[in-house]
Amino acid sequence: MTESYPSALPQQASRRRGVRISFILAICVGMLATLFAAGYLVRTPLVVGPTVRAKLTALAERHDVNLRINTFRPHGLLGVRFEQVQLVARRGAYLVEADLDAVDVTPSLAQLLDGLRVHPNSIDVDGGRVRITRAPASPQPEPEPTKQPAKPSASSASKSVAPAAPVARKTRAVLHDVSVSVHPAPLPSTTRPLVLHRAEFLLTTGAGSTLEFRHGYGQLPDATPFGMRRLAGDNAGAGAANGASTYVLEPEQPTRVDRWVATGLPLGMEVSEITMCPQCQPATVELGGLQFVGPAGISAESRAMRLSASTSEVRVSLDDLDVDTRRTPLPYRLENFEAVHDSETKTTIVQGDVRDADRGLASFASNWSGQWGVLETRVQLSEFQTAPIWPTLGLDDHAGGGVHSGKIEASYEPWLDLVELDVDLNTRSMTLDLPMVTGEPLEFGRVGLELVAAFQPRARTVSISSGKAALGEADPIDFGGYALDAGRGWVFETFALAEDLHPQRLRDGLPPSLAKLARGTEFDGEFGFGIYSAGHTAFPESIELTVDFSGEVEVKGDSSHADVLALAADGPPSIDLPGTLARNVELDRWVDYDTLPEHVPQVLTAAEDAKFFSHDGFDWRGLRRALVHNVKEGGIVRGGSTLSQQLSKNLFLDHERTLARKLQEAYVTWRLESELSKKRILELYMNMVEWGPNLRGLKQAARRYFDIPPEELSVPQVALLASVLPGPSLFGQQVLSGYLPSSRVEKIEHILSNLRFLKVISGREYRKMYAGAQRGEIGGLELQVCDDDGKAPEGTPECP
Repeated sequence: MTESYPSALPQQASRRRGVRISFILAICVGMLATLFAAGYLVRTPLVVGPTVRAKLTALAERHDVNLRINTFRPHGLLGVRFEQVQLVARRGAYLVEADLDAVDVTPSLAQLLDGLRVHPNSIDVDGGRVRITRAPASPQPEPEPTKQPAKPSASSASKSVAPAAPVARKTRAVLHDVSVSVHPAPLPSTTRPLVLHRAEFLLTTGAGSTLEFRHGYGQLPDATPFGMRRLAGDNAGAGAANGASTYVLEPEQPTRVDRWVATGLPLGMEVSEITMCPQCQPATVELGGLQFVGPAGISAESRAMRLSASTSEVRVSLDDLDVDTRRTPLPYRLENFEAVHDSETKTTIVQGDVRDADRGLASFASNWSGQWGVLETRVQLSEFQTAPIWPTLGLDDHAGGGVHSGKIEASYEPWLDLVELDVDLNTRSMTLDLPMVTGEPLEFGRVGLELVAAFQPRARTVSISSGKAALGEADPIDFGGYALDAGRGWVFETFALAEDLHPQRLRDGLPPSLAKLARGTEFDGEFGFGIYSAGHTAFPESIELTVDFSGEVEVKGDSSHADVLALAADGPPSIDLPGTLARNVELDRWVDYDTLPEHVPQVLTAAEDAKFFSHDGFDWRGLRRALVHNVKEGGIVRGGSTLSQQLSKNLFLDHERTLARKLQEAYVTWRLESELSKKRILELYMNMVEWGPNLRGLKQAARRYFDIPPEELSVPQVALLASVLPGPSLFGQQVLSGYLPSSRVEKIEHILSNLRFLKVISGREYRKMYAGAQRGEIGGLELQVCDDDGKAPEGTPECP
């Protein structure tokens, strides 16, 4: 049997095959390297720069885009990176300006292999800034009319071939870390940009180019993270039917929209969801889950706010808004709110309704015309309650309650510096706290006010052409007038007129704090009055004051708060009058009028009320003189009150300087003059007025100052006593301490001058008494003259 050995031929064949494979692989690798190198070189600006720039320029022109690229270079296997890309494009009312750091474009490999057609498969933007400005586009010229082409013949039509429909191509675009700032004029611009960490779009080219947002996320201008998606199907809204897309922006937590823009509003606004359709006609934005936060703990909630913006109009509407505060709930709801701005007509309209808890309504509408510079506002009220407003505004210490019906119309014309006001308002259950009027709350049952007025703030002018005020069921009081700044002082004219006023209705319409002395009084009859005043404050002597009363009023029974009839009997009042000083006058301190020398009442009336025996309780000429003197002095120096008014004050009133006290003083004065004789009024006055510290009545004063009974008082002694009456606590104490203030010397001269005019004293007696008063020698007293008004001779010491 013969042995066999393996042959070497198969091994050699295997080695030859391996060498061939390696050679082929090397050739392939070389070819691929050559292709890649060629592909890289082809994508460099040196090789294809002019071609790429030409293509991009044509593409930009075709899509109406201004495009500028600083440089580009190969990126990846097939892509190109464009660096420092600047793009400007106008789309309708929007101007888009982009400054991008890098844009990577990767072509579609399938398109590249199929006929070497270059079409981008993806576009990636890495870093940059985008600015979107809303501004109307420039008007485009209308195209020239063209001739209608001749109708093709049947033979030529049969030969023509319809062009092939363009093939739609899609490109995926992704933005990374791109900041977006929006300036939607006339709305406020963003203060800080919105940052898109990632946003994906789908660009479709072909018959028409579209850019469709898919989804994204980023950071809002107030640093709140958000996600964003496109609504599809039935949820896309009305815009989808018109080819526009609707997008939803969902913050991780409510975003403070007020921090997006520099509005300077005194309130914050939180939003939990934003839905927008920028390509809709008009463009719309809906803010969902609104929470407003204002000063003093004021807050408000609304389900949604809608904003829309067309080329010339911006419109804002708001769902029902519920308002609340930390201090107290506000039972108000804002309904039907809408604000519209039209840039073509330059007008802005704001309107809406406010309802209170009891369905009271306040409807408002404001119209601002930028073209004419006129702001018009109208508020219509129907049983609208303002009680919850006062604590919110911090005015609950000054106002309360209030149910209002009527209208308020106002207009403002800046170029005329003119504000016009028309008010027709009825108010009930209102309370005001006005310290200048009274120290007690003013409770109004029902008040009616009609007013037509005009103001010019810069010119410092006010005019009330017509006004009516009605209290309760009483007939209205007409008033009006004007005041204007004349450079030196004010020129003014004012009036108030009333007819057929029933006193009981008027009393019932007044707040109780103003009419408390008349509560319980029964009236009959009617009266009217007219008050007129005019003049120039720089020329006080020109000031006029006229007061007229008409009608006849009968009092059937006085109130227990001011029982004037109880004062009619002789001697000290025999009953204890509530709220009066009568109970403090004892019989042994009383001085009868008939026991006094004739000059005592003459001196007192000459000092305080020279026309006491001729007027009806009110000296309107004296009041006018006091007004003129006060205007000259620039303050309230003289009061102009008669002796009857001073008695009214001492009998029933306190010493507060308020309008309420003056009104009640006028009422009591009228009652005193109606029921008592002049002699009795003066007798009550002498026995009840203060003559110094802890000194009441003329008998006490005569004993304390001169140590004599009142029946022995001389003319200069009564003149000295009368001189302290405007301020008995101060001036009386100074006289009792041995001083005679210089202002009292002047008052004594005034008294003596009146006595001389009335021929109570002679000229010689006048000169002698006045000379003695100037030295401090009067009524048997030797006093030290002191300076308390700056009118004393030089070297006179100041009063203690």
